[in-house]
Amino acid sequence: MRRNLIFVSALALLAGCSSGTVTPQINLPTVEQLRAVPVSVGVASKTLKGQTALWRNMMPVVTLAGEPAPTRPLIVSVTVKSEDNAAVPGGLQAQRVTVTNGTDVWTSTTLELRSDETSFGAIVRDGPEWAIGSQVDVVVDFKDSSGGVYQLRAVGQIVQGAF
Repeated sequence: MRRNLIFVSALALLAGCSSGTVTPQINLPTVEQLRAVPVSVGVASKTLKGQTALWRNMMPVVTLAGEPAPTRPLIVSVTVKSEDNAAVPGGLQAQRVTVTNGTDVWTSTTLELRSDETSFGAIVRDGPEWAIGSQVDVVVDFKDSSGGVYQLRAVGQIVQGAF
């Protein structure tokens, strides 16, 4: 009993100290800034370019009567490689993926990172439900092991549907 009283008192004290939800300040680029990002960038004497695959899972799903239809969010895969398909400099890591569709912008920092000797990249999920066939631009922000920050853009990428 005494243990429960101490626990409840501690919770009440913590709740009283709470100031609400804290949202980190993120400086997001404008559409104009994103359109100015280069399609290739030099890093440690290598020219790097981005490749993408964008899709929405449109596979049929059976739902029970009265259940809401499932969402079909955008999934984006970004791979950064050197122009000569040789090894990329070590220590490069994606930090953020941003997709523009006209003036609409979607950004994600929740990345599934991947890398090997010749490439690095990320997969991002839970994007907007833009139409299949939409033409979009994809920007990947990445950094090197020294803290240098870079950006690459893939222009005119098509949102596919997986049926």
